[in-house]
Amino acid sequence: MSMIEKSLKQIDLYRVVDDKDQSVYYGCDQEWYSTQWKRMAGCGPTAASNLLLYNMLRGVPSDPLSIQSCRHIMNVVWKYITPGIGGVNTTLKFLGGIRRYIKDHELPYGTRVLDVPKLKQKRPALDTLITFLDHAMDEDLPIAFLNLHSGDTKHLDDWHWVTIVGIRTNEDRTQLWAHMMDAGKLTEIDLGLWLDTTQNKGGFVVLPVISDQQN
Repeated sequence: MSMIEKSLKQIDLYRVVDDKDQSVYYGCDQEWYSTQWKRMAGCGPTAASNLLLYNMLRGVPSDPLSIQSCRHIMNVVWKYITPGIGGVNTTLKFLGGIRRYIKDHELPYGTRVLDVPKLKQKRPALDTLITFLDHAMDEDLPIAFLNLHSGDTKHLDDWHWVTIVGIRTNEDRTQLWAHMMDAGKLTEIDLGLWLDTTQNKGGFVVLPVISDQQN
């Protein structure tokens, strides 16, 4: 059976080269925060920084990303999305902070969210999740993904935010994989398996452009 794949149109906007040793990363890495607490708890503001960076850089001539430029926006976003003892463990906390950032910086972005409840019977169907992600890809939007429990999914940390940059489905939409950025690396996870086997809540957030002028 053939597969259907979609991804961000300008994924290389996320390419970061370390000036010191020429190592290549994709997207912001919470390990670039300067304090141990921020490095430990900073996945939420890091994912938010990834969403904002792509929207701001898309279609606009700019210098390539550096660790320093990533760290700058990560530190600014931290002031808006500040993890508490439990981190940023709901989409509501994430949305509250990123909406304040958007307002204060007068950015033409809205927010769109799909929550996944802890109770399995109340979760959205796989097709609903595919449709949500599919629309984001069609709009060239990265997706922040909150996972509190990985279920049977491999290569995904618990209690963690990551950034989805592409999806892959089979033709009958009964399987779903996501290409994601985490810790400066690109990897793929079985998101359909996650939806079926996670034992906690989660969610997905995108920042659609609401202005007639695309960034």
